[in-house]
Amino acid sequence: MKEIFKRFLQILVFRNYFIAICASAMIFATDVLNNSPVRFTHYNIFITCTTFLLYNFHTYSFKLDYSNFGNLYRSYLKLKISISEQILFTLITIIALVNVFFLSEKVVLWLFPFGVLSLLFSIPLWGIKRKFRIRESLFVKMPLLAAVWSVTTVIIPLVDQNIDPASPFVIQQTVCRFIFVFILYIPFEIRDMEIDKSENIKTIPSVFGVGRTKISGALLVALEIIIHHLMPVSTLAIYALDLSSLIALAYIFVRVQDRESYFYKLFVDGTMILRFIFLYFAYSMI
Repeated sequence: MKEIFKRFLQILVFRNYFIAICASAMIFATDVLNNSPVRFTHYNIFITCTTFLLYNFHTYSFKLDYSNFGNLYRSYLKLKISISEQILFTLITIIALVNVFFLSEKVVLWLFPFGVLSLLFSIPLWGIKRKFRIRESLFVKMPLLAAVWSVTTVIIPLVDQNIDPASPFVIQQTVCRFIFVFILYIPFEIRDMEIDKSENIKTIPSVFGVGRTKISGALLVALEIIIHHLMPVSTLAIYALDLSSLIALAYIFVRVQDRESYFYKLFVDGTMILRFIFLYFAYSMI
Protein backbone atom coordinates (compact mmCIF):
# COMPACT_ATOMS: atom_id res chain seq x y z
CA MET A 1 0.00 0.00 0.00
CA LYS A 2 2.86 2.33 0.87
CA GLU A 3 4.51 1.73 -2.50
CA ILE A 4 1.24 2.34 -4.34
CA PHE A 5 0.76 5.67 -2.54
CA LYS A 6 4.38 6.63 -3.20
CA ARG A 7 3.98 5.87 -6.91
CA PHE A 8 0.68 7.78 -7.05
CA LEU A 9 2.25 10.83 -5.38
CA GLN A 10 5.22 10.70 -7.71
CA ILE A 11 3.00 10.66 -10.80
CA LEU A 12 0.71 13.35 -9.39
CA VAL A 13 3.56 15.76 -8.65
CA PHE A 14 6.19 15.08 -11.30
CA ARG A 15 3.87 14.47 -14.27
CA ASN A 16 2.40 17.97 -13.81
CA TYR A 17 -1.06 16.97 -12.60
CA PHE A 18 -0.45 18.81 -9.34
CA ILE A 19 0.52 22.14 -10.94
CA ALA A 20 -2.69 21.92 -13.02
CA ILE A 21 -4.66 21.51 -9.79
CA CYS A 22 -2.80 24.54 -8.42
CA ALA A 23 -3.97 26.61 -11.40
CA SER A 24 -7.56 25.59 -10.73
CA ALA A 25 -7.15 26.45 -7.03
CA MET A 26 -5.88 29.93 -7.90
CA ILE A 27 -9.02 30.58 -9.95
CA PHE A 28 -11.11 29.28 -7.05
CA ALA A 29 -9.28 31.72 -4.75
CA THR A 30 -10.29 34.55 -7.08
CA ASP A 31 -13.89 33.32 -7.00
CA VAL A 32 -13.91 33.32 -3.20
CA LEU A 33 -12.45 36.83 -2.96
CA ASN A 34 -15.12 38.14 -5.32
CA ASN A 35 -18.03 36.34 -3.67
CA SER A 36 -18.56 34.13 -6.70
CA PRO A 37 -19.56 30.47 -6.43
CA VAL A 38 -16.65 28.04 -6.33
CA ARG A 39 -17.29 25.74 -9.27
CA PHE A 40 -15.65 24.32 -12.37
CA THR A 41 -16.53 26.74 -15.14
CA HIS A 42 -15.58 26.18 -18.77
CA TYR A 43 -12.76 28.67 -18.26
CA ASN A 44 -11.46 26.89 -15.16
CA ILE A 45 -11.46 23.54 -16.95
CA PHE A 46 -9.69 25.07 -19.96
CA ILE A 47 -6.94 26.61 -17.81
CA THR A 48 -6.49 23.40 -15.79
CA CYS A 49 -6.08 21.37 -18.99
CA THR A 50 -3.78 23.84 -20.74
CA THR A 51 -1.60 24.24 -17.65
CA PHE A 52 -1.09 20.48 -17.62
CA LEU A 53 -0.31 20.45 -21.35
CA LEU A 54 2.02 23.47 -21.28
CA TYR A 55 4.07 22.20 -18.36
CA ASN A 56 4.44 18.81 -20.01
CA PHE A 57 5.32 20.45 -23.31
CA HIS A 58 7.99 22.50 -21.54
CA THR A 59 9.52 19.24 -20.29
CA TYR A 60 9.96 17.97 -23.84
CA SER A 61 10.42 21.25 -25.72
CA PHE A 62 14.20 21.44 -25.32
CA LYS A 63 14.64 18.12 -27.11
CA LEU A 64 12.76 19.24 -30.22
CA ASP A 65 14.32 20.61 -33.41
CA TYR A 66 12.25 23.57 -34.63
CA SER A 67 14.32 24.35 -37.75
CA ASN A 68 11.69 22.86 -40.08
CA PHE A 69 8.63 20.62 -39.91
CA GLY A 70 10.51 17.49 -40.96
CA ASN A 71 13.15 17.88 -38.26
CA LEU A 72 10.46 18.74 -35.73
CA TYR A 73 8.57 15.52 -36.52
CA ARG A 74 11.72 13.37 -36.42
CA SER A 75 12.83 14.88 -33.12
CA TYR A 76 9.32 14.28 -31.75
CA LEU A 77 9.56 10.59 -32.66
CA LYS A 78 12.89 10.36 -30.81
CA LEU A 79 11.17 11.43 -27.59
CA LYS A 80 9.59 7.97 -27.42
CA ILE A 81 6.49 9.17 -25.58
CA SER A 82 4.45 6.15 -24.55
CA ILE A 83 1.15 5.38 -26.27
CA SER A 84 -0.72 5.86 -22.99
CA GLU A 85 0.78 9.33 -22.56
CA GLN A 86 -0.02 10.29 -26.16
CA ILE A 87 -3.62 9.18 -25.66
CA LEU A 88 -3.79 11.15 -22.39
CA PHE A 89 -2.36 14.32 -23.97
CA THR A 90 -4.80 13.96 -26.90
CA LEU A 91 -7.82 13.53 -24.61
CA ILE A 92 -6.88 16.53 -22.47
CA THR A 93 -6.29 18.61 -25.61
CA ILE A 94 -9.77 17.66 -26.85
CA ILE A 95 -11.30 18.61 -23.48
CA ALA A 96 -9.52 21.98 -23.61
CA LEU A 97 -10.67 22.66 -27.18
CA VAL A 98 -14.27 21.71 -26.40
CA ASN A 99 -14.34 24.16 -23.51
CA VAL A 100 -12.92 26.95 -25.69
CA PHE A 101 -16.16 26.96 -27.68
CA PHE A 102 -18.07 27.87 -24.52
CA LEU A 103 -15.87 30.89 -23.76
CA SER A 104 -16.96 34.39 -24.70
CA GLU A 105 -15.14 36.29 -27.42
CA LYS A 106 -13.67 38.78 -24.95
CA VAL A 107 -12.20 35.96 -22.84
CA VAL A 108 -10.60 34.38 -25.93
CA LEU A 109 -9.15 37.78 -26.93
CA TRP A 110 -7.61 38.10 -23.46
CA LEU A 111 -6.29 34.54 -23.59
CA PHE A 112 -4.65 34.66 -27.00
CA PRO A 113 -1.60 36.88 -26.30
CA PHE A 114 -0.85 35.17 -22.99
CA GLY A 115 -1.18 31.76 -24.63
CA VAL A 116 1.37 32.81 -27.23
CA LEU A 117 3.71 34.10 -24.51
CA SER A 118 3.39 30.82 -22.63
CA LEU A 119 4.38 28.86 -25.75
CA LEU A 120 7.27 31.20 -26.56
CA PHE A 121 8.60 30.54 -23.06
CA SER A 122 9.60 27.11 -24.38
CA ILE A 123 9.78 27.52 -28.17
CA PRO A 124 12.80 29.34 -29.72
CA LEU A 125 12.03 32.55 -31.56
CA TRP A 126 11.92 32.25 -35.34
CA GLY A 127 14.64 33.86 -37.41
CA ILE A 128 17.32 33.46 -34.75
CA LYS A 129 20.13 31.08 -35.61
CA ARG A 130 20.78 29.76 -32.13
CA LYS A 131 18.04 28.42 -29.90
CA PHE A 132 16.92 31.59 -28.14
CA ARG A 133 13.82 31.64 -25.98
CA ILE A 134 12.29 34.80 -24.56
CA ARG A 135 12.93 33.51 -21.05
CA GLU A 136 16.65 34.01 -21.78
CA SER A 137 16.17 37.77 -21.97
CA LEU A 138 17.36 39.80 -19.00
CA PHE A 139 15.07 39.29 -16.01
CA VAL A 140 12.16 38.10 -18.18
CA LYS A 141 11.72 34.57 -16.82
CA MET A 142 10.15 35.26 -13.40
CA PRO A 143 8.14 38.41 -14.27
CA LEU A 144 6.74 36.67 -17.37
CA LEU A 145 5.60 33.64 -15.40
CA ALA A 146 4.10 35.79 -12.64
CA ALA A 147 2.32 38.00 -15.21
CA VAL A 148 0.80 35.03 -17.06
CA TRP A 149 -0.38 33.44 -13.82
CA SER A 150 -1.84 36.68 -12.44
CA VAL A 151 -3.72 37.54 -15.63
CA THR A 152 -5.04 34.02 -16.28
CA THR A 153 -6.10 33.36 -12.68
CA VAL A 154 -7.38 36.82 -11.70
CA ILE A 155 -8.22 39.16 -14.57
CA ILE A 156 -9.62 36.74 -17.17
CA PRO A 157 -11.85 34.76 -14.74
CA LEU A 158 -13.34 38.08 -13.61
CA VAL A 159 -13.76 39.26 -17.21
CA ASP A 160 -15.60 35.98 -17.77
CA GLN A 161 -17.97 37.09 -14.99
CA ASN A 162 -18.40 40.56 -16.56
CA ILE A 163 -16.43 42.26 -13.79
CA ASP A 164 -14.49 45.36 -14.82
CA PRO A 165 -10.76 44.43 -14.91
CA ALA A 166 -9.84 48.10 -14.35
CA SER A 167 -11.65 48.37 -11.01
CA PRO A 168 -9.41 49.15 -7.99
CA PHE A 169 -10.20 45.84 -6.27
CA VAL A 170 -9.29 43.78 -9.36
CA ILE A 171 -6.05 45.74 -9.76
CA GLN A 172 -5.22 45.07 -6.09
CA GLN A 173 -5.86 41.35 -6.56
CA THR A 174 -3.77 41.23 -9.73
CA VAL A 175 -0.79 42.98 -8.15
CA CYS A 176 -0.97 40.70 -5.11
CA ARG A 177 -1.25 37.58 -7.26
CA PHE A 178 1.76 38.73 -9.32
CA ILE A 179 3.84 39.18 -6.17
CA PHE A 180 2.61 35.89 -4.68
CA VAL A 181 3.55 33.84 -7.75
CA PHE A 182 6.82 35.78 -8.15
CA ILE A 183 7.76 34.87 -4.57
CA LEU A 184 6.88 31.21 -5.14
CA TYR A 185 9.27 31.05 -8.09
CA ILE A 186 12.24 32.44 -6.16
CA PRO A 187 13.13 29.05 -4.58
CA PHE A 188 13.08 27.50 -8.07
CA GLU A 189 15.33 30.27 -9.40
CA ILE A 190 17.80 29.83 -6.56
CA ARG A 191 17.79 26.08 -7.15
CA ASP A 192 18.39 26.50 -10.90
CA MET A 193 21.08 29.18 -10.68
CA GLU A 194 23.90 27.06 -12.07
CA ILE A 195 21.76 25.64 -14.88
CA ASP A 196 20.53 29.11 -15.84
CA LYS A 197 24.10 30.43 -15.91
CA SER A 198 25.20 27.59 -18.20
CA GLU A 199 22.30 28.43 -20.55
CA ASN A 200 23.07 32.18 -20.41
CA ILE A 201 19.74 32.94 -18.73
CA LYS A 202 20.07 36.01 -16.53
CA THR A 203 17.81 35.74 -13.51
CA ILE A 204 17.63 37.90 -10.41
CA PRO A 205 19.51 35.41 -8.16
CA SER A 206 22.25 34.82 -10.73
CA VAL A 207 22.87 38.55 -11.24
CA PHE A 208 22.28 40.04 -7.79
CA GLY A 209 23.03 37.03 -5.62
CA VAL A 210 20.93 34.85 -3.35
CA GLY A 211 21.13 37.17 -0.32
CA ARG A 212 19.81 40.23 -2.11
CA THR A 213 17.13 38.16 -3.82
CA LYS A 214 15.86 36.95 -0.44
CA ILE A 215 15.80 40.51 0.89
CA SER A 216 13.90 41.66 -2.21
CA GLY A 217 11.45 38.81 -1.69
CA ALA A 218 10.82 39.88 1.90
CA LEU A 219 10.19 43.47 0.79
CA LEU A 220 7.77 42.30 -1.90
CA VAL A 221 5.83 40.21 0.60
CA ALA A 222 5.66 43.23 2.92
CA LEU A 223 4.21 45.26 0.03
CA GLU A 224 1.72 42.50 -0.76
CA ILE A 225 0.56 42.35 2.86
CA ILE A 226 0.08 46.12 2.90
CA ILE A 227 -2.13 45.83 -0.19
CA HIS A 228 -4.08 42.98 1.48
CA HIS A 229 -5.01 45.33 4.30
CA LEU A 230 -6.31 47.90 1.82
CA MET A 231 -8.66 45.43 0.17
CA PRO A 232 -12.42 45.67 0.79
CA VAL A 233 -12.62 42.15 2.26
CA SER A 234 -13.16 40.70 5.73
CA THR A 235 -10.42 40.65 8.36
CA LEU A 236 -10.34 36.85 8.23
CA ALA A 237 -9.81 36.93 4.47
CA ILE A 238 -6.93 39.37 4.93
CA TYR A 239 -5.34 37.07 7.51
CA ALA A 240 -5.78 34.13 5.13
CA LEU A 241 -3.95 36.03 2.39
CA ASP A 242 -1.26 37.18 4.82
CA LEU A 243 -0.63 33.67 6.11
CA SER A 244 -0.23 32.14 2.64
CA SER A 245 2.15 34.96 1.67
CA LEU A 246 4.27 34.41 4.79
CA ILE A 247 4.45 30.68 4.06
CA ALA A 248 5.62 31.49 0.51
CA LEU A 249 8.23 33.84 1.99
CA ALA A 250 9.46 31.16 4.42
CA TYR A 251 10.21 28.82 1.50
CA ILE A 252 12.69 31.36 0.10
CA PHE A 253 14.94 30.72 3.09
CA VAL A 254 14.91 26.92 2.65
CA ARG A 255 17.30 25.45 0.14
CA VAL A 256 17.05 21.83 -0.98
CA GLN A 257 19.76 20.59 -3.30
CA ASP A 258 17.77 17.76 -4.90
CA ARG A 259 16.06 19.29 -7.96
CA GLU A 260 13.47 16.49 -7.97
CA SER A 261 12.60 16.97 -4.32
CA TYR A 262 8.95 17.14 -3.28
CA PHE A 263 9.86 20.40 -1.53
CA TYR A 264 9.62 22.40 -4.76
CA LYS A 265 6.80 20.81 -6.74
CA LEU A 266 4.61 19.75 -3.81
CA PHE A 267 5.18 22.18 -0.94
CA VAL A 268 6.18 25.40 -2.74
CA ASP A 269 3.66 25.05 -5.58
CA GLY A 270 1.14 23.68 -3.11
CA THR A 271 1.04 27.08 -1.39
CA MET A 272 -1.34 28.09 -4.21
CA ILE A 273 -3.79 25.46 -2.99
CA LEU A 274 -3.21 26.51 0.62
CA ARG A 275 -4.19 30.08 -0.26
CA PHE A 276 -7.51 28.88 -1.64
CA ILE A 277 -8.14 26.63 1.39
CA PHE A 278 -7.34 29.46 3.83
CA LEU A 279 -9.66 31.84 1.97
CA TYR A 280 -12.43 29.26 1.69
CA PHE A 281 -12.47 28.64 5.43
CA ALA A 282 -12.14 32.37 6.17
CA TYR A 283 -15.31 33.09 4.17
CA SER A 284 -17.06 30.03 5.60
CA MET A 285 -16.60 31.44 9.09
CA ILE A 286 -18.19 34.80 8.28
